[in-house]
Amino acid sequence: MDYLTIGLLCAVLLLLVIVLLRPKKDDSKSELEALRREVATQLDMQSRQVAGTLELAARQTTDREEARARQRNEFERGLLDQINGIRRENGLTLQSMMEQNTKQGNALREQIDQRLSEAITKRMNESFVAINEQMQQVQRGFEEMRNLSRGVADLNRVMSSVKDRGTWGESQLQSLLEQVLSPNQYIVQCQLFPESREKVDFAVCMPNSRGEVTLLPIDAKFPQESYLRLIEAREETERKAAAAQLAVDVRRQAASIAEKYIKTPVTTQFGILYLPSEGLYAQVASNAALVDELHHKYSVIVTGPTTLLGLLNIINMGAQAMIIEQNSQKIYGLLKNVSREFATFADAVEKTQTHIRLAQEDFEKLVGTRTRKMRKELQAVEHFADSPGNLLSGGLTDDEEIE
Repeated sequence: MDYLTIGLLCAVLLLLVIVLLRPKKDDSKSELEALRREVATQLDMQSRQVAGTLELAARQTTDREEARARQRNEFERGLLDQINGIRRENGLTLQSMMEQNTKQGNALREQIDQRLSEAITKRMNESFVAINEQMQQVQRGFEEMRNLSRGVADLNRVMSSVKDRGTWGESQLQSLLEQVLSPNQYIVQCQLFPESREKVDFAVCMPNSRGEVTLLPIDAKFPQESYLRLIEAREETERKAAAAQLAVDVRRQAASIAEKYIKTPVTTQFGILYLPSEGLYAQVASNAALVDELHHKYSVIVTGPTTLLGLLNIINMGAQAMIIEQNSQKIYGLLKNVSREFATFADAVEKTQTHIRLAQEDFEKLVGTRTRKMRKELQAVEHFADSPGNLLSGGLTDDEEIE
């Protein structure tokens, strides 16, 4: 603020000097000289005042700087003391926190060590138990493998015999029949024709539209030798030769079925050649020409376990539909008889209702008449009970006697 005042005064003085020093034509030299002296005097006075003001401002500025320096020094010392105090407090707090963290870390380490030890012990025990169980399973697996190897050996011995192979195929075929059909729907080892001693493995009983039973012959065959040669063949020529031999064997079995077991009207117009192995059936079914030849030339259908199961389901549904159709006429006749009997029953019920109505009317008439008569007699009794003198005077008249 002091510097601003000084600056304004200097500017005013300078402006005054310029105005006073401007020459005028009418002024005289004496006046100009006197003015100059006066201006000089004023300038000198102003200079001394400005110098004093500047000196005072300098002293004030110096005092303020010294005061500010003292305040700054005091603030720095106070701040330093506070910082030192905070450092001491933080040091103590940090030391306490470090000690507390050390204690907590030790306790946590002990807990972790204890839990880890327990977990390791538990896991090791579980691992030992699991390993023991797995070892027992492996042991059981070895036992099952030994039993299986013995079973395979027994199966090889069984399959090496033609008779045993046939028995195995027949047992498998009987199992499929038992799953779908009832025991009275098929015949085991059936002799189809009285003049022949040949027996087919199974014959399915199929009812026809005439109410009679037609037999469907099913014979199980297993040409193992040619099938095994086909499986074990490595060269293409060997495979072709084995496949051709398999076709020959299957064709021969189909011809035997057609010759021995298919004869209408005792049997159906076709027979079934059952192959008890899905692999064998797939190999035969892949030969479309062979399957077509067996169907058209020998009237024989080749089936495997899966296809035979579906065929038996279809046969069973057809037989049930035929039985339902045969019984429908009987059911219709029974319904007609029931209708006639119901008409007779309705007539009897109507007559009974008439008799009941008449009897009810007679009963109502009887009850009404006797009720009125008995009420009249009771009133007479009450009259004599109220007047005892009537009893002494002669009692009841003839009209008042109770019937």
